[in-house]
Amino acid sequence: MVYGSQGVYRDKEMNYSDPLQEYAVKLLERMVEINSPSGEESSLSYFLESKMISLGYEAQIDPAGNVVGKIGTGSPIILLSGHMDTVPLGPTVSNKDGYLYGRGAVDAKGALAAMIIAGKQIIDEGFKGSLIMACTVQEEGDNSGIRALIDSRVQADFAVFGEPTNTNTLTFAYKGCLMLKVRCMTEPGHSSAPWLYKNAIEESMEIYKSLKQVTVALSDTSEGFDAITVCIRSIEGGQNVGVIPSECVMIVEFRVPLNIDTGTVKEKIDKEISSYQNENPAVRIVHCFYRSVEPYKADKKSLLVRAFSRTIYDKFRKPVILVKKSGVGDMSYYGKTFDIPVITYGPGDAHMSHTKYERIKIDDFLVSIEIIKSSILCLEQLLRKTR
Repeated sequence: MVYGSQGVYRDKEMNYSDPLQEYAVKLLERMVEINSPSGEESSLSYFLESKMISLGYEAQIDPAGNVVGKIGTGSPIILLSGHMDTVPLGPTVSNKDGYLYGRGAVDAKGALAAMIIAGKQIIDEGFKGSLIMACTVQEEGDNSGIRALIDSRVQADFAVFGEPTNTNTLTFAYKGCLMLKVRCMTEPGHSSAPWLYKNAIEESMEIYKSLKQVTVALSDTSEGFDAITVCIRSIEGGQNVGVIPSECVMIVEFRVPLNIDTGTVKEKIDKEISSYQNENPAVRIVHCFYRSVEPYKADKKSLLVRAFSRTIYDKFRKPVILVKKSGVGDMSYYGKTFDIPVITYGPGDAHMSHTKYERIKIDDFLVSIEIIKSSILCLEQLLRKTR
């Protein structure tokens, strides 16, 4: 049994072909070991600021808590962006059997660490442009990190966002997302006479079912990327005493495909809640939308996609796989705002994200560093040919 210098369990010592690979793995181990759920990224921010400076970046923490580093000069300007935050809890951090286990290993510290290392290599190998490395906060929360980056006009010519796509796959599209908060209120009464009073929890469930029915009907299918999907994220009500629940609050998530805008979904929700309220005057309903992200699709024919596709083909001798994801990523905010070529790429199986089995294959992590580096250098070559 061997422990690394930062306390990460390893089942054996590992040998790497060069010192930078060893440095990269140890960097990722430490990043995963530092707990950083959304809203609590500061410890990781300070750590990454220091590491990036030691690698040659001009780095600092911005007012939002993002770590923003710059390296190189001139154009083109490439943004490499990955998020520091994770969902809470996860498996014990360990490096064994060729995998690194721990919360954030896949989503998405593996991609973030790969970008940091690749950025240094890109400049070391003679890239004539400049790189902006953004380690963002709150991607799993309200996306305040990327929105702060946009507000401060951190603009690039191309942008790569780090999320698990596996080493031979690129994500070019994301669904939109609409978050709804519904508060349902009724008159309280004794729980022994439920026929006399409305139950706020039961009414909330009826509202949820009606909202799901009318919104899902907006799409032609009921599952997959092209469907509107609806999920209760949380529900709270009642006190477990002899009183009929008089208040219930639920958070409902609507995932919206490319051919439907969130405004259309909002209109349906507003109309359905108003109708339900009119038909049930004993129930008071208050609702609000607190997050709205439009679906987004990047240009599959951009030079950025071509550069990654060529690099991935050279590595695996297989055509790149371009996928659409049902989640929401920082790419959607940035790409829509600045209308530049963007793509999402990173090591790891996305199905491991947010699970108790989260892990990343070390070899895939190291391969992704090479692919990011080679793709940006390839992009530079493609740009020269177009001029």
